[in-house]
Amino acid sequence: MGIFLVRSSLTPFDKNQQEKLIRSGKQTIHIQSQSDNSYFLANQKIALFHFATDNYFYSTKDQIYVNQSESKIISVTIIQGYCWSSTTIGSTGKILTAFDIYLLLSKNNFDAEKVRDLLAGEYAIIHASDDGNVIAFNDRLSIEHIYYSKNKNISSITNRIALLPHIDDQYEYNLEAMLALPVVGYMLGEDTYIKGISRLAQGAVIKLQNGDLKVNENKDWIYQNAPSKSEVKNPEVFNSIVEQGINECLANIKAIFSSADNIPLALTGGKDSRLILALALQAGLRDKLRLFTNGIEEHPDVIVAKKLANHLKLPHTTNKPGRFREPTLAAEELLRRLATHVFQNDGMFGAWDLKQGKQCVKGLVLAGFIGEVFKGYLKKPFNYPTMPNPEQMISAHGPFDPLGILKEDIRRKISTKVLNRMENYLGLGSEFNDIPDLYYIKERIPNWLGTARRKDADSNQVVMPINSTGLIRLAFALNAPQRQQELIHFAMLRRLEPSLLEIPFAQQTWHRGLTAYGASNSIFKDPIPAPKNLPQHGSWQHTINKNPKFRAAIFEILADYTQSPLWELIDRQKTLNTIKTVGFNMPQMISAFGLMTIFFKVHNIKIPQKALFANSSGFKTEDSVIIKDVKSGKLFNFNQDKKNRLTEKIDSNIKPIIVARKAMALIPGGENTGELSFEGFVDSENSNFIPGWVWCLDFPFMQLTVEVLENGKIIDRIVAGQFRGDLKKAGKGNGHHAFRYDTKGKPVESLRFRVMDTAFELKKSGGRK
Repeated sequence: MGIFLVRSSLTPFDKNQQEKLIRSGKQTIHIQSQSDNSYFLANQKIALFHFATDNYFYSTKDQIYVNQSESKIISVTIIQGYCWSSTTIGSTGKILTAFDIYLLLSKNNFDAEKVRDLLAGEYAIIHASDDGNVIAFNDRLSIEHIYYSKNKNISSITNRIALLPHIDDQYEYNLEAMLALPVVGYMLGEDTYIKGISRLAQGAVIKLQNGDLKVNENKDWIYQNAPSKSEVKNPEVFNSIVEQGINECLANIKAIFSSADNIPLALTGGKDSRLILALALQAGLRDKLRLFTNGIEEHPDVIVAKKLANHLKLPHTTNKPGRFREPTLAAEELLRRLATHVFQNDGMFGAWDLKQGKQCVKGLVLAGFIGEVFKGYLKKPFNYPTMPNPEQMISAHGPFDPLGILKEDIRRKISTKVLNRMENYLGLGSEFNDIPDLYYIKERIPNWLGTARRKDADSNQVVMPINSTGLIRLAFALNAPQRQQELIHFAMLRRLEPSLLEIPFAQQTWHRGLTAYGASNSIFKDPIPAPKNLPQHGSWQHTINKNPKFRAAIFEILADYTQSPLWELIDRQKTLNTIKTVGFNMPQMISAFGLMTIFFKVHNIKIPQKALFANSSGFKTEDSVIIKDVKSGKLFNFNQDKKNRLTEKIDSNIKPIIVARKAMALIPGGENTGELSFEGFVDSENSNFIPGWVWCLDFPFMQLTVEVLENGKIIDRIVAGQFRGDLKKAGKGNGHHAFRYDTKGKPVESLRFRVMDTAFELKKSGGRK
């Protein structure tokens, strides 16, 4: 894992000044670096900085190569992410280091497009030469991000946006771009949260010469060297391309596991993990496979995974979740995580799953997300004879502005932006019915999957064995109904491991349309359903609907900033009313956490907590950050591995990170969100199943999380969400506030029930109340 920054100026940099700036800027990176390097080239007109940590594939030395003759530096090459040869033919089956990339660039006359054709993986590559030339490019899907800007006489290229506004005060927030997080859940296009800083588009290359930065775009990369829609109607052509795609995937597998003794492979109930399993078997890795699934025994993913393992006679492990069936976080803890998320994810990714790293480790995780590119983004049949309406098209998959808080003029602007983006998708051989799937690959892949990868890479190297340019191009040579039928998945499994076609899936099955391509009726099995009331989501979702203290806290934060510039774009009163009165469904939860992300970012409600190394690594974990309380103006030293984290500092020659008072309070202990009113009872007479109910008068729509205590110790958590008509009739919220707890033989008198994150205990009644 590495963070790089290249600055190019028309005039020489002051070396001492730049190094002082970067010492200050280093505070803004979200990882603790093991290796810090700075280089000055082209008569000090190019300044290059690199901060790196070891990861699963690379040591810090592997991520950078310095070509020098005696004491003179000729060039510097950096790789972030991972890459290898894109085909099995001629593949060494090993990860390519920065030195290997330098050799490839040299052999190909530093032509980034030619080199990119030779690579597979997720990577960002930058090469700076002493002659004043810099080139930068990334994987075609732009999963590894590169950002660039030209400010005054300085051009900058980096993969950590926060570095730029910290060392240069000339930047301002791009509020309209940031609103994409609550509107659709991720950024749109190549905009970032800072005006003048852009993400490198898919297929593009940066060329910087003597301070002049240019971006060579290639919006048609999907259709270049790709078969036409008419050509793939020929079964021989189609099968030949599938075979090439399989070879690309096998090259991925070979490189990923070339030196692994054991291969942990997560199985789910879907098609992507099954396809990865088939590829691993084809690659001869059967004896190294260690299959596992996360979940409870009743979960359909676990049931399907066990069927697969039994069929193949392979061992399988089920990793069961923690003891609490309904995980809900305390308000203070969730606020702290949210503020840390905003810092670590650079404000570019909504906190819908709270991606943040506590430690830098060297793990490996296989993922199949790219398989969605081969499928249909919209699952229901559709036909677009003309350009689709952007809001309607997005809403067919996930709501557009699910909270309904945008002001009308900004809603029109964002819709127009998406429409312009969609018109730009149309290229060689594309048609209107390709727009939904082009939207997925052009918007969701880089801005959702790619941005999330910024944090995934801290704790684990996430790899996608089925990431194949050839298969992506084949997907868009097919028509929309063929993608919806998941023809590529079917064809690959039929070729690799046909017996796996007949094992059922979790909550899905094969499309009947595949009979036209030779599918046997025996593969159309009923899906394994999810049991009723099976928890489907993580702790954060339960918290926003089941912990009124957290709702009260975010309501207070939004209400306190009466002059926030965001209120010029979103309806303040409607936003506050929605937070106060609405129980959120999934899209609304995603939108709410997107809103909190941008709100926290704009108002500096962030905790600059880095992902640190474990003490067992032998590396010193202490990494202090100088922060400034925006309200008092005082400086503090944020000692990240100390229990007493904040110590006041008199002065500093390092530019501090500005932090709001609300975040400062979360570091040592959190804020008091005020008292809430509750009412609730449990029936003490029934010894087998204890009925009860509880509701919050301040948030009457919420279904509360209740802790069960035995002798003062929490033994379980339940949700008071069952409906009772008598409660509704009595005016107790919406009536969905009851529960029935199985004591499992425990004596009733030893149990107490308390609303989580509060001191409120339910009273015991002599009978039903």
